[in-house]
Parts: sequence; C-alpha cells; structure tokens
Amino acid sequence: MEAPKTFGLKFIAGKGYEQSDTARQLVVNETFVHKLGIKRAGDALGQTITFDNYTNLPIVGVVADFNTNSLRDEIRPLLLYPAKKMEQEIAVKIEGQKLNKTVASVQHLWENKYPEYAYTGFFVDDNIAKFYKQENQLELIYKVFALIAVFISCLGLYGLVSFMAVQRTREVDIRKVLGRRF
Repeated sequence: MEAPKTFGLKFIAGKGYEQSDTARQLVVNETFVHKLGIKRAGDALGQTITFDNYTNLPIVGVVADFNTNSLRDEIRPLLLYPAKKMEQEIAVKIEGQKLNKTVASVQHLWENKYPEYAYTGFFVDDNIAKFYKQENQLELIYKVFALIAVFISCLGLYGLVSFMAVQRTREVDIRKVLGRRF
C-alpha cells in the first residue's frame, strides 16, 4: 500500500493492506472506527466488514483522520482497499525539477499499464485550489470594499479639514477686523 507514503498518512494501528487485484483486507480511518462504536483504534483490527459485493473483509490497519475535501467539510468515514476494476486514478508524488519530463514519463507508464483508459493527468494542488475558489473570490470582494471604505473615510477627513480651515480663516479675519492679536 503506497498511499501512506505518497500522501503522508500515519498509521495509528495495524499496517497497510497487501497488494492484490481484489479487496482482501481493509484500512480504515479513525472516523470509521468511531462510527462503528469502537473506542480504541487497535480494537478495530481483525473486525470484519461486509459492503457491496465484498464479504467479511478484515480491518488490518487504521490511519489517522485526514481531509479528502475542503477544510470546511467534516471528515467522513473512509475505507481503503485494492480493487483493480475500480482503479481510475493513481497518485504520483513528484518534485518540481524536470516537471515536463516527469509528467511525460508518468503518462507513458499509464498508457502501457492501462491502454483501455485515456490519460488525463492533473495536479492535486489545482483540485485543492478549487475547494477554496469561493474564499478567494470573497477575499477580492472584501479588499475592494475595504478600499472603498478607506477612500470614503479619506474624503470625510478632507471635508472636515477643509471645513475647519474655512472656519479658522473666518475667525482670523474677524480678529483682524476687530484689531485683536492671535
């Protein structure tokens, strides 16, 4: 199981499932364990789960909760298991150097392993940015309104200073007429 290494997942109990074409073992997250009513993660090991067409699959590992969506969303129960017929995406952790060459290499590997599926690569960073698109738009709106508020307050201060200067000028003129000193 490569997901923990690729995504930095931390096992809090057990280990990863064994590689195979079909699901024989499960790894679950903490939320899943709590939804089962089990207090400690270690107590979930060996428990069996039946879902879809899979029956009595043992839990061999529990990973710490992690976000799969926006941080606004609550963490949902999660099952991790191998299933070749369900493979639609693979995650590859790459470094920024020689990015184009690495992407081309990943595409070549995908096309050799899964010739029946078209390669449509994307970066997880782009997906994460989509989660927060609304916040970015709101940030821009807040900045515009803040600038408008600062501009209006500056106009108010300018008006107040102008008014006080005119008042002061009249006061000085009246004192001159009456012959008083400042």
